[in-house]
Amino acid sequence: MTAAGPAEIRPDQRAGQSLTIVHLSDLHFGPSSHRFGSQTAAARDRAAAGPSLLDSLQADLAAVLSREPPETSAPVLIAVTGDLTHEAKPDQFHEAARFISDLETFLEDRSARTVIVPGNHDVMWEEPDMDDRLSAWRGFAQNRLHRDVVGLPEHPYALVHTDYATSHGTIVAAINSAAFVEKVKDTKDLNDPKLKQNQGLISPDGIDDLDRQLSFLPRDNSLLRIALVHHHPILIPDLVEPERAYDAILDSGDLLKTLRQYGFHLILHGHKHLPFNFSEDSRAAYSTQQPREQRPILVVAGGSAGSTAIPDNKMQTPTNFYNILRIKWLPSSGECRSRIEPRQLVRFKSGTPLPRGKWHWEPSLPDDRCYEPPPSEPDEVSPGEHTIPFAASGINDAPRKRTYASNRGAFPVVELRPSLVPSQAHEAQVWIEHHRRDQTPHERRLVKVVWSAGPLHDVTTVSDDPSDRFATVFSYYGPMLVMAELAFADGHQTTQYIYVHLRHGSEQGG
Repeated sequence: MTAAGPAEIRPDQRAGQSLTIVHLSDLHFGPSSHRFGSQTAAARDRAAAGPSLLDSLQADLAAVLSREPPETSAPVLIAVTGDLTHEAKPDQFHEAARFISDLETFLEDRSARTVIVPGNHDVMWEEPDMDDRLSAWRGFAQNRLHRDVVGLPEHPYALVHTDYATSHGTIVAAINSAAFVEKVKDTKDLNDPKLKQNQGLISPDGIDDLDRQLSFLPRDNSLLRIALVHHHPILIPDLVEPERAYDAILDSGDLLKTLRQYGFHLILHGHKHLPFNFSEDSRAAYSTQQPREQRPILVVAGGSAGSTAIPDNKMQTPTNFYNILRIKWLPSSGECRSRIEPRQLVRFKSGTPLPRGKWHWEPSLPDDRCYEPPPSEPDEVSPGEHTIPFAASGINDAPRKRTYASNRGAFPVVELRPSLVPSQAHEAQVWIEHHRRDQTPHERRLVKVVWSAGPLHDVTTVSDDPSDRFATVFSYYGPMLVMAELAFADGHQTTQYIYVHLRHGSEQGG
């Protein structure tokens, strides 16, 4: 891929960079380990085995993405974080190649691109020589896919490969943490330093290569930066399974340091078959880096989309997962929003197994995170400023108390955050917060809120909301005064206002 000018990346620089990611991990194609039926078998065998993973995902993605209004559609990146196969056998790689090709075709109207990294099950780990260990992976990359796929360079056994996707406004780093995986003979000593068959490693040469490649890519601050790796770069207590060694990436501090240096927003990985989301924003006490220079990196640990090996690990019903992520990066204000929508496979209903044809994916708890640069340190209080006790101030508190009474403790609040609509920079989410709601009699409860923000916006009425939040969202075109007309069950009405301020660095609006 080649670099492009800003107009090729995004026509409206004010709207920021938007991306939808379909994150799949640990597919484990293979007869003894894969949850779904084969998509390359004969028709009779496919009918007997039930739907394939591709059939199941296509049905779910069609339902999820069809609910998006056209203006919210962003380009799609298919991110596969390793363990496509269970035993790195040719037929398993053939199944994986067919799966990826067909999924790309299914999502071609969303300009889908694919990035892939190998996992420890994608290498022939009994081979002592690295080239031999990765020969099956190389054959899959070069001979099966027959296309230029992000993350599969001319030499796919390389430790690192980076790309500048001009069509998506994205820099992607595909990092091979499985190249040094090597089978170890039976051992019962979990502290045995030779126990490396599951452990991830990126060598110092690999880190240097990552730094070199990134240094040649555009320094354009408008680009989203995403890294893929199979093994987890940070230990999470819940990922440590009983009687298993710690098998995160060795010396991952250098990897995180390099990714942070180049402003990466997101790290996707797999390996443990359990879904987790968290941010990595540790700061060494001895560091000279200013807080505003360091942005948190969102780390998303994908579950397994296709394996039968799902650790119990406190899950009520161990199941398969994949993720749909919607990302917005606003370089003008330094804000990044990531909405992670985990999709879990439903195989049981009321404790009873469902027929294979009735398996389906359902949403799990979404995780919507917004990051912005930390505020600068406040200025020192000037000599003329002072505070005194309220009782001695002479302030008339009656108007404040009357406002509580008029509103009955229901107050509009606002959060300004990056919008997931590609053409829109920010959105203002407004809702009602209740002061001492438990003291409000049922007959005096809030039942309707009419939201308005002037002629640029539609008027939204929210009635009898079970959550009592009465929330809605306004597109943000700059500072605006939002009006909330509150109506209560006994006929009482009142009007309140809230001012949506101008986000720092967004002087041009959304």
